Amino acid sequence: MAYKKLAICFAGDFPEGDKKNARLKSIATELSQNNWESTFISAFPTRFSEGNAVQQGKIWNKYKVVHAGNWSQYPKYRMLRILQILYCQLRFAGFLFGNRKKFDAFYFYTPQFIGVLPGLLLLRIFSRRIVVDFTDLHSSFLLRKVHLLEEWLVARWAPKLLVISVFLYKHFVNLRVDVKKFGILVHLERFNVVVHHIPFTIGYIGSYGAKDGIHEILEAFAVAFKRDARLRLRLIGKQNDNKVLSQIKKLNITSSVEVLGASTYEAIPVLLKECDTFIMNRNSSQFSETGYPIKLGEYFACNRPVLMSDGPGYSEDFSHLQEAIKYKVDDAQALADAIVFRYENEMLAWEVSQRGYDYAVAHFDSKKQVKKLVEILDEL
Repeated sequence: MAYKKLAICFAGDFPEGDKKNARLKSIATELSQNNWESTFISAFPTRFSEGNAVQQGKIWNKYKVVHAGNWSQYPKYRMLRILQILYCQLRFAGFLFGNRKKFDAFYFYTPQFIGVLPGLLLLRIFSRRIVVDFTDLHSSFLLRKVHLLEEWLVARWAPKLLVISVFLYKHFVNLRVDVKKFGILVHLERFNVVVHHIPFTIGYIGSYGAKDGIHEILEAFAVAFKRDARLRLRLIGKQNDNKVLSQIKKLNITSSVEVLGASTYEAIPVLLKECDTFIMNRNSSQFSETGYPIKLGEYFACNRPVLMSDGPGYSEDFSHLQEAIKYKVDDAQALADAIVFRYENEMLAWEVSQRGYDYAVAHFDSKKQVKKLVEILDEL
């Protein structure tokens, strides 16, 4: 059977990049088992590649990667960045227009004005073979009126609209009727590596964004460390965050905190599975409530105990001491107590871990989830 062709459109770095890359790669991998061949199309890079001397590749596994304008690195100077965005958006829109008949469908990841929304609006004039996947509600954070306009345009113009969370579903269903929930995806086979965990090593992976409460995590770890000096904290994510490094030094926990910075997609399963506990922290802001953390699926897939802040949104899907060890949101002392509780109740913690893993198998397995997308694409 001949493969149908899908263009996966987004703004950001690729093959290496931020959290969305795991979602996009899972989609392409599973679609290939369902007679769909994917091409990744990046409008322009983000800060992830700032200072990175290595060019982003044009092939990931067997999939083609297109960088609009052939400009795959974040520039050093602000004016050059503005020029890059304008130039690459024009080239991106031109690519879509020129290749609109070469693809059977187009997938857009969280389109914004400074992103892939202009290209989406242009393509929509000529095609209805478009699926939009929304994973964050930026109107709850900054530039509210601008982002509300983006969301209104997507709701009115996108032939098919998918959202990652219940919050987003409730938001968009007020703008249109036909919205479908398309939750987080985990390629479980990716985490089927045999790795022996390092006792008392607590892992965190993320962007260090405000919603993640990284400074609260460090405060909590410092408190817990005073009660148990065997503890270690492994931070995976953004590199050279001076505020984070300064706080680590101020809290006098430098020797107990491992700051790994950004890591490759292939290395993440091993780095995570070397930990014996994970922290899934969010603050109580509305922006935290809107999405659904992709990292949570990866934590569960590792089959390790997860400490989870009990805030609004995604955490309402889980119960304390069932799938996770939960603690009061926005409370460093509560997180510190949860850390100590986890290690004082070793057997219970691993029982919780197994239930978290079982939840991921039932609800996050990319093989099952992507079948929903296949049905939508085949309809198109």
